[in-house]
Amino acid sequence: MQQYAALATLPSAGPLLGAAYDRAVMTLIRSWRVVTIFLAFDLLISIVPGVAQSSLVTLVLFGWTFSSMAISIRAVFDAEYRMTNRSAGEMFATQLMIALTVLAVNFMAIAAFVQPGGNAQMWLLAVPGIIVGSWLWARWSCGPVLGARGVPAIKALDQSWRLTASAFWPTLVIWGANFVV
Repeated sequence: MQQYAALATLPSAGPLLGAAYDRAVMTLIRSWRVVTIFLAFDLLISIVPGVAQSSLVTLVLFGWTFSSMAISIRAVFDAEYRMTNRSAGEMFATQLMIALTVLAVNFMAIAAFVQPGGNAQMWLLAVPGIIVGSWLWARWSCGPVLGARGVPAIKALDQSWRLTASAFWPTLVIWGANFVV
């Protein structure tokens, strides 16, 4: 029980990570040396096979996702926004729900691509999943931002569905361009 009391005295991780990201952005803006070090670090991760397959990549992506979402919300919605544990949890819950749904829809595509050798049957199995998965991804693309603003995950997906109803193609093009880049 004493162990849990010590945890309760720690500050929330969301505001700490948000403040750390704010300082990191200011450092990047002010110092080209830091940008060079980060680019070298990214290059090292992508070149060295052992590092590229390690959990270091996951940690970097986790930090980048959290930080980029917080700074985006600050830039677009509220300059005083600070991510909390709850809003970070809703953001990641929404992202997880989207990823699992798209993965489930693409089960046949994944199964088709895992089999050795490519043939026309592989593409007959893969194309419907890719189309439906892309459609769902575009329709739910606003969900993580809404979740990061504190909206519960299911409600965030519902609101995202309504928000993207009249802007499906521009949303899909934006996500497609990000994927290509």
